[in-house]
Parts: sequence; structure tokens; C-alpha cells
Amino acid sequence: MLIKFKCKNCGECCRYYTAILTIYDIAKIMHNTGIRPSEFVEFYKEGATKDVSDDLYLVTEQGRYLIGFKKTEEGCIFLKDNKCSIHNYKPPICKLYPLDLRWNNDNILEYNVIKHSICKGDYGKEETDFGNIEELYYNYTIEYEYHKECLKNWKEYKEKLINPDEFIRWLENAINNGWPYYRTREVISQVIGGEEVGSEIEAR
Repeated sequence: MLIKFKCKNCGECCRYYTAILTIYDIAKIMHNTGIRPSEFVEFYKEGATKDVSDDLYLVTEQGRYLIGFKKTEEGCIFLKDNKCSIHNYKPPICKLYPLDLRWNNDNILEYNVIKHSICKGDYGKEETDFGNIEELYYNYTIEYEYHKECLKNWKEYKEKLINPDEFIRWLENAINNGWPYYRTREVISQVIGGEEVGSEIEAR
């Protein structure tokens, strides 16, 4: 789909914003780059980012955290020379910038191009092919809901989760052992104890 917006590689979105990651985003990056999540994931304490859904927080005994990319003085840890160094594997939330998307009551995807003051992109004259936006956004909504399910399951076991580093150790272990081929609850039970659910799901 052609959208009236053209990125000018100013890198400002990667400097100013912090991308909130799903566990699918993290798994894809690790699978395709070999970089461990502990090297690129940061946990942001509650209050660091505004207007975030409550069910996106990882609950630990030390507080509630959002999961995002680490940042350096230059911005996102993957920003190199004003370009994304993991472009082919970057999260949908980054790929879809600066679009605001939502399904309407007729289950048709609607979008608006949001002009951000920090962005130096062309918002009217040039166009960019965003590809199959409907498929990308549909897959993202599924991954997003699965991510929330995972965090919800962690909340049920939160007495066993002391800090975010413990979560990262679990996640790296789960990815190395085939996740997301297994349902979230099964992987959690394997790592921290409890009844196994069984049943595989098709990997996407």
C-alpha cells in the first residue's frame, strides 16, 4: 500500500521515542541476529512512559516495568548512521511509524498518517510502499495479545519473579528451547515449576 509519507532517515523517531517490545519482537531479533535479549532489552520503571495500557507491564517484586529497546546517547541501541541496523527484523511498531491504525466496526482497517513534530520526513509529496499493512497489523495484533497473555501468566506467578533480570533469563532460555513453538503457560511452567499444559501451536 502506498502511503503519502517518505522517511528522510533523520533518525529522530529512534532517538526520541522508546519502542515498547513484545516477546515476539524480542524472539525474532534473537533468532535472526543471534544477539541475546540481555544485550538489547531495557526495563523501564512504571511512570517512565505515559499512556501505556496497564496489561503491558511486567510485574515483579521490585515494581512494574515496560519492556523496550536499550538506548544510548545516540538513541535506540540499533540506530547506526541514522538507519536501523536490524531493519529486516525491526518490530511492527517501528515498521508502521508514523501510522495510526485501528479496525473499524466493519472489521476494515483504517489508518491516519500522524505528523510528528520531531520527524523530518515528507508528509505530503512523496510516497512509500508500506507493503501489506493489513497483514502486518493483523499479525501484530495477534502477537500483541499473546504478549499480554504471557505477562498475565507471569503475574499469576509473580511471587516467583523477583526482578526483570529473572524474566530475561527465562526468555533467553525459552527462545533457545524453541519458543514461540509452545504455548506461553507451558513454557513458564517448565521454567518456574507447576503443571505443564502440553499442546503445541503452529509457529508463525
